[in-house]
Amino acid sequence: MKKLYFPAFVLLLTVSLIPLQSDETNITGEWELTIILPYADIILPYSFEHKEEVLFVFFEADGEMLKAEGQVNGNTIEWIVKGEKDTIFKGKIHGDTITGECRLGGSKTYKWKAERKKEK
Repeated sequence: MKKLYFPAFVLLLTVSLIPLQSDETNITGEWELTIILPYADIILPYSFEHKEEVLFVFFEADGEMLKAEGQVNGNTIEWIVKGEKDTIFKGKIHGDTITGECRLGGSKTYKWKAERKKEK
C-alpha cells in the first residue's frame, strides 16, 4: 500500500512545479516609467499591451505617439525603442512594479523602474 502513495506524491509535486502564467505577469495597462540618470530622473507615461509573450509598448516622445515591440517571458521583459540609436530596455516584473536597466544608444546603461498606475 505504501507504494501507491509515493507515485501520487511525485505526480502532485511535479504538477505543482509547472509554471503557470498568472495575472501578475500580465502587464497590460497604463504605467509610469522612471529612467534614473545621474543628474535627474526622467518620468514618462507608458502603456503596455501584453498577450502571451508578445509585448507592444506605447509612449510619447517630442509630442508624437510612438510604438515599440518586445516580449515577456515569465517575469522577464524586454523591448527595443528604434531610433537613430536603439534603446534596449530589459527588466523583471514584480506584480505592479517592474525594475531593470536600459542601454541608451548602445553606450551607457541606466537603471529604470515602472509602476502600474492605479485605477481611479
